[in-house]
Amino acid sequence: MRLFSAIELPSEYRSALSNLQQNFEGARWVPESNLHITLRFFGEVNGGQAEDLAYELQRIDMPSFEIMAKGTGQFSGRTGVKALWVGLAPQDSLKGLNNIVERASRKAGLKPERQSYRPHITIARFNSPPDPEKVRNFLERHANLSLKPFRISGFSLFSSDLRKSGALYRLEADFPFSDAGLGDTPFFGAWDNKQA
Repeated sequence: MRLFSAIELPSEYRSALSNLQQNFEGARWVPESNLHITLRFFGEVNGGQAEDLAYELQRIDMPSFEIMAKGTGQFSGRTGVKALWVGLAPQDSLKGLNNIVERASRKAGLKPERQSYRPHITIARFNSPPDPEKVRNFLERHANLSLKPFRISGFSLFSSDLRKSGALYRLEADFPFSDAGLGDTPFFGAWDNKQA
């Protein structure tokens, strides 16, 4: 199964970010229900690895912290813009959490992540390069985007099922921090060791 760890967004955040969507030829806007902050994409993981990973992730703890959406930007490749994103600030605690999740994934036997972590919320993707002027106008219009801070009191593990209609995410486990007051880590089912 394809797994990733992420932070879910408050409903008011998802609603505000979905309001940024506009008529952009070639843009695949992320559905409101799928908006999140990715911590680490693990890729295809078999059942045994998934259990080891969940065990290591549940051991992670750190103080809750606040973060807020701030500004917009783009990811580009050799052929042009690949995605639009909303930034996050401050980033130190998120980067720290990413480092801890990365260490946990290595303890579970997964390969190291080669790319440096850039905290963001992806809001749109492009299969082919969009009109550069439209991208520039979008980024200029939302350069001063700023939403209220919200508290991050843990993170989650999701599976991702790729379909023609888009990715279908399923919550597999929650990992609250000890100061969140949520008690023991709840798990949502166990993985079949035979599952690829």
